[in-house]
Amino acid sequence: MSIKRKEKILLIASLASNIIIATALLLLFGYIFAPFFGGKLFGTAILKYLSWISVGLAIKIALKRIKKGLPLRKREYAIIILFLLFNLFVWFPYPFNLILSFIGILGFMASYRLQNRHS
Repeated sequence: MSIKRKEKILLIASLASNIIIATALLLLFGYIFAPFFGGKLFGTAILKYLSWISVGLAIKIALKRIKKGLPLRKREYAIIILFLLFNLFVWFPYPFNLILSFIGILGFMASYRLQNRHS
């Protein structure tokens, strides 16, 4: 992959993460202040907005290292896995979220090992 193309992809990913975080924060704050204007406050909606924020943060964590050309460290993988688990438990019902969590963790473990082989 050419350097210009890689930089363009990283720029698009960074912009996407900023849009995801900004949109989720706007919706979250609007939803939190809704009860002051007669609306109802539901905990599940707040969790779903927080899950979108965690997606944006996971992208930012990964992009920070990728832009420098460095592999992700164990703690960064751990943080991204925690964001993944949070999202899976918020968005999917009981048996399905456990299956997806197991598959996601195996995928991240394989990715980490492959990344270390190429470094």
